[in-house]
Amino acid sequence: MHDINNCRCMKQASVSCLKLINSKLTLILVAIASLLFITTMNISAEEYVPAKTIRFGEKQKVKGQWRATAYHLHEVGDYFFETSELPAKICFSEIQNPKTAACHEAKGVNDFPFQEVTDLKLVLLDKSRTKYGVLFTAQHHGATIGKTKYISIWVFKEESKGFANLLEKTAITDQGEFKIYSSLIGKSGYFILADRIWDSKTETLYAPHYYEISIFKLHESKYEFVSKYKTSKKYNSLDNTTRINVIDPEKQNIIKVLKQIGD
Repeated sequence: MHDINNCRCMKQASVSCLKLINSKLTLILVAIASLLFITTMNISAEEYVPAKTIRFGEKQKVKGQWRATAYHLHEVGDYFFETSELPAKICFSEIQNPKTAACHEAKGVNDFPFQEVTDLKLVLLDKSRTKYGVLFTAQHHGATIGKTKYISIWVFKEESKGFANLLEKTAITDQGEFKIYSSLIGKSGYFILADRIWDSKTETLYAPHYYEISIFKLHESKYEFVSKYKTSKKYNSLDNTTRINVIDPEKQNIIKVLKQIGD
């Protein structure tokens, strides 16, 4: 009987030990899971890094001192941007009150992402009204033939107390070009876009092309489309030059088009 009682005690002790071990294992696994979750959240929060920051205040006619910061993902290894679909973004914040930050992603039509910041600067939009805007551009990698660029111009809107893009969702190919004129004809500012017209049956991708010139006039709330035309001659593309130069040689034709339509 004594042996039987000892055996029962040993079994009960074994069960108790197993329960204790299982309980401790559960706590350890929960702790590991928590650490993994926290680590993942930290990586997610830190995956964007600032590419460039500018400060402005009076030139945007806003109270206080503000800054615009352009962010993209922290690049790791070759072809990093080609494997990511997260867009670059621009954030506006009041320097004395960082909690006022408002961010906008570099997305084109159908939320097409542009991953890499290429430019951020303050530009004069209209000389007659001394109107400035924040130019923010980003480049897409991966899903297109060649590389396409997102273009946006941001100004402060008093009615909404926030920053708004003066352009509709706008992008050009790597053979395209754009210029901002603070005065071109009359007193208004203009945004000019030039992009190649590719005849894939008779031209290689980076051969000389005809170009389409699109003209936009600055109004209070946005750039409004005015007119467009096809150039009368082809211009060198990236097979023949490292810098696209179409708008300057077409400037007189652009002015002619504006005068013809009475703009």
